Amino acid sequence: MGNYIEGKLVKIMEKITRKVESPGKKVVQKLVYLIQRKGVNLGFDYAIHYYGPYSSELDDFLYSLKIKGILDIVPDGNKHRIDFIGDEYGEYEEEELKISAVEETLIEEVLEYFGNKSGRELELITTVDFVKRKLGKNKCLANRDVIEAVQKIKSDKFSADEIERAIYVLEKHIN
Repeated sequence: MGNYIEGKLVKIMEKITRKVESPGKKVVQKLVYLIQRKGVNLGFDYAIHYYGPYSSELDDFLYSLKIKGILDIVPDGNKHRIDFIGDEYGEYEEEELKISAVEETLIEEVLEYFGNKSGRELELITTVDFVKRKLGKNKCLANRDVIEAVQKIKSDKFSADEIERAIYVLEKHIN
């Protein structure tokens, strides 16, 4: 990962921690996923995991920012809360921390709509999106196919109605 992408992610983490109250690692994973899906290129690959789409590269990067003194990752009940520490950007130059106006708008749109969602809601929304993208390559999927696939992955964690609402949210705010 080049310093430009790293710097951009540092600024995104600052925005997330300022906009979202006490974000945990799960929420951060899902918000970065949605920011990428909205069109901000960060280069993280995601795979389906117990709590939905997950990027081990992003997790590693968050811990590298902790080591550099930019983030703090604090056990907080049943989650790991992420805090941005001050206005120090460590080794990153001002040029590396720039986000284009278009990217800024995309990030703000994601944080404005999804920043107040719970980890469970974000898990559902991102899982539905991941399933639609993986199963729907080069074809249009019916909602019932998406619902069935998500329920296969998540068992009975989410109802068909919840999944249907997540499909609607994605169509309105991401696609």
